[in-house]
Amino acid sequence: MNDELEALTAAVFRQTSFIGLGSLEVKYDHAGKPWITEPTVGRPNLQSYSAFAQGENIYARALEQALGVTLRARISRRRNVVWVQEWYLLQIAAGRNGEPIPWRLILRALLTVRWISGAYGAWWDPAPAAHLLKSLLAQAWRSVRGA
Repeated sequence: MNDELEALTAAVFRQTSFIGLGSLEVKYDHAGKPWITEPTVGRPNLQSYSAFAQGENIYARALEQALGVTLRARISRRRNVVWVQEWYLLQIAAGRNGEPIPWRLILRALLTVRWISGAYGAWWDPAPAAHLLKSLLAQAWRSVRGA
């Protein structure tokens, strides 16, 4: 929970008369000031899964509000979650966009959280991760063959 970001998001959506599902992506500068990088409206995005992983299903809440019913008990447990886009993590570790970050530092950072939310990886839905792995293996095979 972040009261400052909640207030910022509410203010932006109020000024635009936005109604519905949406999110506001921000980045913090070195002084700790949030800067809006991307509003997402009318659809879920990969980052919004972090809220679900932390115990807050915003889509179920929206449905409850729309129907005027309670569909489930609230989850009171909060978890320390990090959202990981696996493909870019591999690119960073390989140094594709500059100096590589050692795997030991990446693993140490990931071990500081209680839950890792992946863009592709989820134990209950392995198909996206399997597709990514298949694509990576096919790409590696083409490089080895020189095709």
